[in-house]
Amino acid sequence: MMTKNWVAPDGRDLYATLEAGQGPVAVLDPCGELWAQFWLSNRGEEWRAWRLMPGLDGIHDSWDILGELQDVNVSEGAAVVASGLFPLMPQAALTPSLMRCVLTFADDCGQFCGLPGLATALWAEDLWTFIARWSRQFPYNPSLKSARELLTHEGAGEAALAIRLRMMTFAHPHVTRTFQAGPGFNLRRLRRQPGQILFLTPDIRCLEDPELKALYTFMTQCLLQLSALHSQPFTLFQPVPVQTGEAS
Repeated sequence: MMTKNWVAPDGRDLYATLEAGQGPVAVLDPCGELWAQFWLSNRGEEWRAWRLMPGLDGIHDSWDILGELQDVNVSEGAAVVASGLFPLMPQAALTPSLMRCVLTFADDCGQFCGLPGLATALWAEDLWTFIARWSRQFPYNPSLKSARELLTHEGAGEAALAIRLRMMTFAHPHVTRTFQAGPGFNLRRLRRQPGQILFLTPDIRCLEDPELKALYTFMTQCLLQLSALHSQPFTLFQPVPVQTGEAS
């Protein structure tokens, strides 16, 4: 009988990866098959597990990515998040540079309820209005000053529109639930030991929708880089299906 197993490129299955004790593990888990196997194996009694499913209904955890900029170098953390939002652009390009300024300001002022709150504000009005309004309240903020200078560059209109359209995805109600502030998965509260696993679980709709698929690319990139900044680096388990046994 043919059976399907999921293994990493190094040939190890999920349980061999867990037993290696290399610290927190992040699992790319399309359609939730490995999540189901994990709980059926009773590993949930030994391990602390979370599941992130942006864009989907159902019971899953949240991750306050904006809150992760606390307790790390804010400039480095904001660069990670901005790069994750615009992964096809160089970090020095105008769009991620503007986004980095906005993220740094959001961390400085503490006026937004996580990434969804910031995304909603940026989607509700154009970037010039957003910067001008907050500059009246924080006239000497260096991040807003840098953003105002960047908005004078050629291509600022296209960059501002790109940010607004990207934020539209994060302002969607199904997505905001995953990135809202509050209790949930948090890098700052990870224990310094193995026994912690995070499942990134898109379903078939997410795999077929470029916008939703991009959310998982964003989360994976931010998780690996922000966890390193927090000195709690994740091991990524990126499985491929392997057929074992003989055809009947």
